[in-house]
Amino acid sequence: MDEFTELMRGTLMHKSISSIFIVFALAFVGNSAAAPVPSGEEVAPIEPLDVHARTTRTVVDLVRSNHFSQNSKLDDEISSEIFDQYLERLDPRRAYLLAEDVEEFEDYRFKIDDALRMGKLGVAFEMFNRVHQRQIARLDWILNRLSQGIESFDLDSKQTLTVRDENVYWPTDQDKADDLWEKILLDIIIRERLGEETGEEDVIANLVKRYERNRQYVSQTNSDDAYQTFMNAFTKLFDPHTEYLPPRAVDQFDTQMSLRLQGIGALLGIDDEYIQIQSLLPGGPAELNGGVKDKDRIISVGQDPTGPLTDVVGWRLTDVVELIRGPKGTTVLLELKQPGEASESRVVAIVRDEIKLEQSAASKRVLEIEAGGQNRKIGVIDLPSMYVDFEAKRRNEPDYRSATRDVRRLISELKSEEIDGLIIDLRANGGGSLDEAHSLTGLFVATGPTVIVKHSRGRAETLRDMDPEQAWDGPLAVIVDHRSASASEIFAGAIQDYGRGLVVGNQTFGKGTVQQLLPVRYGQLKITQAKYYRISGESTQHKGVVPDIEFPLPIDPSRHRESSLDSALAHDEIEGPIFKTYGDLTPYIGELQRLHEKRTLENPDFVYQRALEQRFEEDTEESVISLNEEERRKERDSYNEWWLDVNNARLVANGKEPAEDIEELSKIRAERREAEKDEPDEMLIETGHILNDLINLNNPLALVE
Repeated sequence: MDEFTELMRGTLMHKSISSIFIVFALAFVGNSAAAPVPSGEEVAPIEPLDVHARTTRTVVDLVRSNHFSQNSKLDDEISSEIFDQYLERLDPRRAYLLAEDVEEFEDYRFKIDDALRMGKLGVAFEMFNRVHQRQIARLDWILNRLSQGIESFDLDSKQTLTVRDENVYWPTDQDKADDLWEKILLDIIIRERLGEETGEEDVIANLVKRYERNRQYVSQTNSDDAYQTFMNAFTKLFDPHTEYLPPRAVDQFDTQMSLRLQGIGALLGIDDEYIQIQSLLPGGPAELNGGVKDKDRIISVGQDPTGPLTDVVGWRLTDVVELIRGPKGTTVLLELKQPGEASESRVVAIVRDEIKLEQSAASKRVLEIEAGGQNRKIGVIDLPSMYVDFEAKRRNEPDYRSATRDVRRLISELKSEEIDGLIIDLRANGGGSLDEAHSLTGLFVATGPTVIVKHSRGRAETLRDMDPEQAWDGPLAVIVDHRSASASEIFAGAIQDYGRGLVVGNQTFGKGTVQQLLPVRYGQLKITQAKYYRISGESTQHKGVVPDIEFPLPIDPSRHRESSLDSALAHDEIEGPIFKTYGDLTPYIGELQRLHEKRTLENPDFVYQRALEQRFEEDTEESVISLNEEERRKERDSYNEWWLDVNNARLVANGKEPAEDIEELSKIRAERREAEKDEPDEMLIETGHILNDLINLNNPLALVE
């Protein structure tokens, strides 16, 4: 997501975007391979699987006995909270159910605790089915309404659409529900017309296509979807990170952590009712096969060269992925066809192999920092997550993959390039393995504590690095942002507490809890069993890690941190262990800040970032959206004028020609993103300058400005 899209959320343009969340709130609940329900047919109720009842009892017992909060209460009070949470998950925008549905459901408010204990899921599935039926009926209504043409919508309306807030309730009857959706559709039509200046016929055609696709997805909802929604209404009462994972989600988690899977090496996406091959991973089986092309549509999938092919047109992405993946050395057959091809489809046989997801692994680069005629080489290691191949490690495979191992190797390579300083880039690093955060810290300190883990029974354990060897003992900086969370915060906090290096960027997410995967009868339970603390004794929960030098943040941080999540555990502090610091960087911070501000005062990229940040601070989200196209056009034009001005100022300051209009600006920005996709961004470059300043301050004879 670029800055323009992100920025619009906090400006007047937000008013033309907000209501889209109403429309899609539950549009992608389901992911089964069931065939689409034809329009007008009665929707068959979704029934729980036999294994769901037994799994429910196991999950409930595990959460009550093992969660960090030690809250084992399951009574009418908790039942009421689960009821409200479940309704919120089923219809978060109050857009499908009617008030009479909710009133009818009230009979179940104080029965959910008993149902959970006994594993009885009738009430949960009855509520889910009601919403599912309302969704299908509403999507049919939308398609019928769109069929009446754009001339049937009042684009000169004086009405407004209220953005959902705490005081929005379910419609009291069907007419009021229809009125709400009439407004939602009118808002979306205006947004479509203003966004691309699309012709009237194209707007309706595009929306019909979109909602037919949505209906197809919703009609494929299965019992696992319903069960997961209900169980997580229970688990999320304890904290935001405790959740039930069905078997398919467990496989996805394992792939993400190990950075490897067994399959064909292709990224898949959705194109109308087809699953499409969007790109081929370099060196993967699909690319090496030679018979697979980008943009191929998958018509059918087979597992046996002599057996039948399964038609997958209209299937969900996750189900097609499941068919294609398989053990290394086995063969999968794909029937493929290019969009618009007049020729017959072709069948390609691909031998599956192990795919390493290198784009998610640690990588390195070297920055050349020049200041006052002085040049320094600053190494950079980009670390997207704290990954580890748990299974390979458990099997004691000598070459198992992990973040620490990869970083150690990259440091060795950077040393051979004779770098003067090192940056660890943890931006967007959402965490991963606690052990990896611990061992990674050990690469930069001799011996000593790395993190404190406080368990559910109150016992605090201090993890210590016992290896005196340091992979890197030179100048160090860590760059973080609001997306840096959990295990990455452990590492950044330890580096800061030890005085081992600088932390720069933005305040981190603030997730200070530890989860463990526990097997249940069907799937797994990810449960919060501990909190971790910095070696200073301070929790990162809610607060995160506050950088020594802060950069502009052109988003609303209150929506992107742990503190914004319901049921998040509280921030606290405990007594930390005694440890020896590597020095006190505090005396340098003031001078580093001064040099940073001086250098970026007129830096076009930082001026631009500060302008975006200021706009977020000035704008507030309004509670109503105008449904008058002309009024919305004026709002868009006013915003576009500001957007053009702030971007042209950046272009001119960088010696480029300004854009004439928004369309030209969009092309320029797209070209810039493509040209600079492999180049270091302005934040990383400035971090290199800050680290260079620190090196100079530690060596006054080398000080330059």
